[in-house]
Amino acid sequence: MKVGAPVDSRRLHTGRSTIMKAAPGDWLMIEGTHLADRKRRGRILEVHGADGSPPYVVRWDDTDTETLVVPTVGAHIFTAEQMRQTEDH
Repeated sequence: MKVGAPVDSRRLHTGRSTIMKAAPGDWLMIEGTHLADRKRRGRILEVHGADGSPPYVVRWDDTDTETLVVPTVGAHIFTAEQMRQTEDH
């Protein structure tokens, strides 16, 4: 983890599985699974699952498009405050 990187605080670990939780205004970061893959960052606009679980409507920074997303491996959720702290460093 990079120095100053936000800590993913929106995951609940329950035994063998991890449940992702988000709120509108949080950020979704998706790491590439292959060396040539790019990282993507988008703001969560809507949360369609119960108690903050997926799917999410996300507006992507790189394309300014909105998509319905069910995050999988390599996805992390950060609060707006966590993102501000990272950008300030």
